[in-house]
Amino acid sequence: MPPPPLTTLEITNLSASKYSMLYEVRMAIQPTEDKTTDKVHLKLLDPSIKILEGGLGVRSLGDFSFWMCPKLKEVYLPMVETDVESAFYETKIITLEIKDFEGDYGSDWEKVGTRLWNYGKQSLVHLILSDPKVKVMNEESKISCSNNLTKVTLLHVEEVGPCIFYFCSRLCEIQFPKVKELGYNCLDSCNDLEVVNCPSLEVIGSSSFESCLFALKLVLPMVKTVHLAAFYECYDLRHLQLHPEFEIVPYSDGYDPSSVYPSTFDNCYTLQALAASTNFQDHRPHNLGTLSNGIRGYLKWRMTMDVNKEI
Repeated sequence: MPPPPLTTLEITNLSASKYSMLYEVRMAIQPTEDKTTDKVHLKLLDPSIKILEGGLGVRSLGDFSFWMCPKLKEVYLPMVETDVESAFYETKIITLEIKDFEGDYGSDWEKVGTRLWNYGKQSLVHLILSDPKVKVMNEESKISCSNNLTKVTLLHVEEVGPCIFYFCSRLCEIQFPKVKELGYNCLDSCNDLEVVNCPSLEVIGSSSFESCLFALKLVLPMVKTVHLAAFYECYDLRHLQLHPEFEIVPYSDGYDPSSVYPSTFDNCYTLQALAASTNFQDHRPHNLGTLSNGIRGYLKWRMTMDVNKEI
């Protein structure tokens, strides 16, 4: 059964609303004994609400002012400029949308990282990059090791560079509709990653999905190029669909060819179906060497049996 829809509480002009101050907004969504009440999505769109101050001012977000509001499921506060960690302590999801990266952040990803940090590790953040001018996130865009980033939506980005989301340990979902290439270690150690929507993805860099422990199914039908260790230690990965003519690149981006590095599917202990061309093992035999010893023979059989199976 799907979860009930969120009830949206939108504040565009606090003075003209039925609430005289933010404290009264908080009281409207305070804890309740009514277990059937829908969860609330709070949108603070009033441009005068920008600061965090001690106490509960009319237009300030006071310390712990929205703390312990179990009905408060999501928060969208694009106008707030300063630290909001204590105001929304333990809030489920805060939406951070970047519509004008240059105008709002001076094209400085460090400021974005700082803002994520200010939301605090007790909250979860959905980052939406909707600025149509941003097509590439490079190494300078790193917001890695975030401990509150739970979902990322990149609406116009076509390339995500190396290590961008490395060790974002609470990242559960990515929506990359136009991304064609993931750089090496891009999503490495995103242990909670479960939902992956990358319909345009063509190139997966080395260790891009390494240690994505809870990814069960990856449907990436356009991927033609896979670099070493791309799916290394994806322990729970059961089904993987790539382009029928995908190819594993032996040595590439960031790896020293003189050294021995983990194989592409090494330690994918539960991998059951790999959609590939029927002659995969015939015209690219060296690629079988990149499969872990434990599943190499099994996958060789599955490739001929399940190549056209929908997974």
